[in-house]
Amino acid sequence: MAVLRPRNRLVYFRVSEDEFQQFHQVCEAARARSVSDLARYAVQRMINDRNGSPNPEDMMEKLKAVEAGICDLSMKLQELTVLVKGARVNGAASVEASTEFGDNEVGCRDSRID
Repeated sequence: MAVLRPRNRLVYFRVSEDEFQQFHQVCEAARARSVSDLARYAVQRMINDRNGSPNPEDMMEKLKAVEAGICDLSMKLQELTVLVKGARVNGAASVEASTEFGDNEVGCRDSRID
């Protein structure tokens, strides 16, 4: 089988004996063919993580959206609980159950990320 992208560049760096032993152990655990393959994989992963990682503002917006979704689900779950309790006693307790839950019970209003 022909190599599609031959590796003809060398990168050298020095490591201590302890570091080399650690690299070799990680290499065996990761089932890499060599320390060279392990190093190549690690550097490629760092490059991919840096290129594919969103900026902090994007992450904050996504986190806010997830939190809002969780808050909405919690409120709907509370509404369903009220409906189930009301159905059990033919509606007599539905008014009492609806006052049982407040906004702070879910934590949606007070703990939002700003």
